[in-house]
Amino acid sequence: MPTLQKRLLVSLETQTGVRIQAPSDTFFDHKLWGLTQKLGHKNVNALIKESLALPSSPTSKAVLEALLNHETSFFRDPTAFRNIREVIIPDLISKNHNAKKLRIWSAACSWGQEAYSIAMTIAALNLGHHGWDFDILASDCSHRCVESARSGRFSQLQLNRGLPAKLLIQHFEREGVAWRARPALRKMLRFQILNLIEPWPFAAPFDLILIRNVLVYFSPRHRADTLVRLRRLLRPGGVIVFGQSEGLLDLGEGFELVSTRTFNFSRRRE
Repeated sequence: MPTLQKRLLVSLETQTGVRIQAPSDTFFDHKLWGLTQKLGHKNVNALIKESLALPSSPTSKAVLEALLNHETSFFRDPTAFRNIREVIIPDLISKNHNAKKLRIWSAACSWGQEAYSIAMTIAALNLGHHGWDFDILASDCSHRCVESARSGRFSQLQLNRGLPAKLLIQHFEREGVAWRARPALRKMLRFQILNLIEPWPFAAPFDLILIRNVLVYFSPRHRADTLVRLRRLLRPGGVIVFGQSEGLLDLGEGFELVSTRTFNFSRRRE
């Protein structure tokens, strides 16, 4: 791998925690060619050189965002969402019936499909008129992803990936060639730009944290540090859901692995 590309990957890991090992010969062209054309550079290497020379510039930030994996879809991994809907949330509601409040964090929310899927799952419970307060935070390090997610606008292609027709009609409305989440659904969510390897500005703990298909890309050091901070941020009895690709991450003492017939998640002991 050319030195220029190696330096870019070091910068990516330093600034985001993401470690990309043994990228293919076409990786950089595939990820950066569109941005290269948009910014008027003659080739991808010229774009990389500018990014490395001006590490705090908008160009550098755009390059790093382009290298990250933003893959997502509505109700991604149906087994996970079935267990969230049928096991995890009912259990958390039972544990918090006196406070009538749940705090949920969708970490690394990408374009927002996971966060809106959670909001639709909560909306189906019809607990708002019973005095329940659901605080759903969604965050990502990508400015472009967060702004798009906050708008609630999705293309037909994005909606076709995982969103049932019934929920499309119930929670979205046409807006030109795209669709937009209805105000009631958007009001359930708040979005924030947040780099997971930087300090987290949270004071109150969460009841449910979804950090799926994120830590698998982190370097071992950043993964271990993030797990320590996740432990501190979870309320006793609270749940963390990882991605299928991440296996069973060790959260250490104070946590228990909960297994259903089809799904595993981690719960902090009370």
